[in-house]
Amino acid sequence: MAQLLLHIGYHKTATTWLQNRLFVPEYGYTPLANHQQVDREITRPHGLVFDPQIMRARIAKGIAQQEPDQTPLISSEILSGHPFYGGRESDVYAHRLH
Repeated sequence: MAQLLLHIGYHKTATTWLQNRLFVPEYGYTPLANHQQVDREITRPHGLVFDPQIMRARIAKGIAQQEPDQTPLISSEILSGHPFYGGRESDVYAHRLH
């Protein structure tokens, strides 16, 4: 099984550039979730309703459908937490990603 690459892009560190220019199939990456999906399935749900199975199912399906020479990837700067509040949610997101 392919190893999933999690890119937690800090704000203002060229994450969008990486997503648009490097993390593409041409260079061996298969993005499994876009920014809106990461927000909806990982960062936005309240702690009492967060269900990791939703993203796990997306990851499993993406890995099953990707080309064998590709690296499955999830990349989003929102995973580092809100920049105006010191990334205070980053510990919650790290736990969810684990």
